[in-house]
Amino acid sequence: MHYVNHKIKKIHEIMLEQEMEVTGLSEAEIYAHMDKKFTNNGKMP
Repeated sequence: MHYVNHKIKKIHEIMLEQEMEVTGLSEAEIYAHMDKKFTNNGKMP
């Protein structure tokens, strides 16, 4: 289980890096945007 979580975390980090390159936003700005998106769509609590 720990291994899977680690893999997901790694994928998430890579996606975050790509997102930062593409959008030119900082890590904090992307996280804020993601939080807003998730709560608006009600996909995550």
